[in-house]
Amino acid sequence: MTAITAFADLDRRGRVAVLTVNNPPINALNHEVRKGLKDGVMAALSDIAVSAIVLTCAGQTFIAGSDTTEFTKPPQEPGLHEVLDLIEGSAKPVVAAINGSTALATGLEITLACHYRVCVQAARFGLPLAVQLGLLPGAGGTQRLPRVVGVEKALQMIVSGAIISADEALQHGLIDAIVEGDPTAAGVAFAEKVVNEHWPLRKTCDLEDKIDAARGKPEIFANFRTAVAQQTRGFKAPEYCIKAVEAAVRLPFARGQHLPRLFEGGAHTAVLRPLLAFVVALEDGERATQVGGDLGHRQQPRPVGREQHRERQAAQRLGQGDDRASLARGVEVGAQAVRGGDE
Repeated sequence: MTAITAFADLDRRGRVAVLTVNNPPINALNHEVRKGLKDGVMAALSDIAVSAIVLTCAGQTFIAGSDTTEFTKPPQEPGLHEVLDLIEGSAKPVVAAINGSTALATGLEITLACHYRVCVQAARFGLPLAVQLGLLPGAGGTQRLPRVVGVEKALQMIVSGAIISADEALQHGLIDAIVEGDPTAAGVAFAEKVVNEHWPLRKTCDLEDKIDAARGKPEIFANFRTAVAQQTRGFKAPEYCIKAVEAAVRLPFARGQHLPRLFEGGAHTAVLRPLLAFVVALEDGERATQVGGDLGHRQQPRPVGREQHRERQAAQRLGQGDDRASLARGVEVGAQAVRGGDE
């Protein structure tokens, strides 16, 4: 086993490289972990003896979110989007072997960039806290999750921050198998099967079938908004999450993944500024397709985040029991409305 960084190791089991994150107690994503993931994947790609890569974690949980101590520090390379693009664009299949109890927040977003996912029975999945903190899942979760589980389920998970079980994840296609015993060994066996049977490199960003099912059906979003309106009143983040999922349906992946950063105040950048026209079009009730291909010549961006302080105050209340439970109940009602009734 080779130490890539202080928190990531690379090993090889036959023709499968095993990249292990080891940042106790919850394997939080930080600069050293991101660098370890990038360097480990690049090393595996350059090794002619490696045919597949397994990404897993040591300890009792998969990556359970980001290291919050980095939020107030200057960003360090590599950025998470760079790492995710490297994983998703790998010429060798990447299998996430989800150990322990949780794959949450950025942990889930990392698994979504992998080509295949297996987990133990105890695993749980979700994008919690972001919406409760007045934020959006910012590492592609609003764009990749609908492509994997479908728009209705993605709306429910993203807007409520709900955590789902391994069985539910399997039911909705979020994982490919529930495994027993050592998750790393099971991940290696799964990767061997992928190689032996010549399975395709399933890039989440290229998946279209589940979002195709929602195209031309604005009532999906209208019904969901109506059903959760009371529970989400006064909070901007839930509506921004819904708009981001709408973007997954209406925009190419490369453009849609920038929207969460736009909503959080990044509209000053040259890359994000054209996308604001899409947001304005949605807010004005216009069809996004009328904005056109490059979205770039409609109007100057208007300021975003004016009510951020009020949003964060409300988010604090949301995380304190009844309000959060009320939001979760309301979002489930919304999901039922989208499906056309109670199940």
